[in-house]
Amino acid sequence: MLRTLSIALAGTFFLAGIAQAETPTLEAVQKSMNTTWSDIQSMSADVTMDFLFPVGSKPLPLTGNGTFDYLREDGKDKSRQQITTKIPEPFAMVMKLDVLFDGKQMHTTMEMMGQKQHHVGEPSLEQGALPPGGTRLIEALESHLDLKTLPNETLEGHDVFVLEGTPKDKTAPIEKIRIYIDQKLAVQRKTEIYHPDGTIGVTVLFSNLRPNSNPDPSLFVPAK
Repeated sequence: MLRTLSIALAGTFFLAGIAQAETPTLEAVQKSMNTTWSDIQSMSADVTMDFLFPVGSKPLPLTGNGTFDYLREDGKDKSRQQITTKIPEPFAMVMKLDVLFDGKQMHTTMEMMGQKQHHVGEPSLEQGALPPGGTRLIEALESHLDLKTLPNETLEGHDVFVLEGTPKDKTAPIEKIRIYIDQKLAVQRKTEIYHPDGTIGVTVLFSNLRPNSNPDPSLFVPAK
């Protein structure tokens, strides 16, 4: 009897493992995200970005911290991500990245040493300007990447879909991108960008997600 119970339990755990590691189709992920995202009216989160800064003969590993806000207003998705990175001595610089989607276009601003680089256009992988979630995120990814789904995972206690994309442009300086999307909120929780040598060059982590945070609408108005 004990042997029979052990076999039954082993089978249960095995099936549970399969369920947890289920690999959904891309169509199923899109459908789920579209349904879930329609219920999200606003959201805020903390953002951490780990990346390699190209300086000197050896890239400098840096970490930036900031905020992310999202608001659906007049039927339009608006979002803003602001990250500040302090570059230590001997450089002692501050680098700021501001990615704003005003419902029509992406406004990406990089500021360092008093100099600003500003770009306005459609959601763009090259500019680091992607929608935060929903069907719009999938569409933006598919315009640049050949996408596939990987087995579902759990990230910091949250069930996530995992998408992996390889650039359609074979001259792109990256090997692949992996995105972890919260199954309940339809928003990306983590993004990893891989270099051609297989190392991770950029990691963006969203934490402390706060649905229905109702950020001030003025936050999503581009500076003139």
